[in-house]
Amino acid sequence: GQCIEKWIYDGEMYNECVCVTKKCLGVSNLRHIHGILWHQGEADYMNTHEYYEHSLNTVINQFRNEYFFNEYIPFIAGELLNNNTYDKQNRVLEKLNFNGDKYIRCAYTRYLQCNVNDNLHFSTMSHRLMGQLYYDQYKIIFS
Repeated sequence: GQCIEKWIYDGEMYNECVCVTKKCLGVSNLRHIHGILWHQGEADYMNTHEYYEHSLNTVINQFRNEYFFNEYIPFIAGELLNNNTYDKQNRVLEKLNFNGDKYIRCAYTRYLQCNVNDNLHFSTMSHRLMGQLYYDQYKIIFS
């Protein structure tokens, strides 16, 4: 439920993510993260297509510049529900599969079922299917 600006450099979500990632890597004795799954955008429905595209590219690039990620880290985003409210974001996300960067992909999730109680969130079954759709994109990166 956070807008993308909170994920831009010095945004509270980005800073928290970097802090927690560093701690986790330190405890686990690992040096790198091997992938980023991104599912965000609902809070940006009032912003323009251009704003969201620019912001998403900024987020991807800033993560790739962190030492524990790298420029070849898989970044896999998932579409938002297909309810016309998120069409701008979904168009931006779809373009990730055609941007020439083989390590960036979009999982086509917009047609999964929503939670009938709120029409805003994916259903439980859709979340299960979403995992497979993300994995399918991961396999494309390394095929």
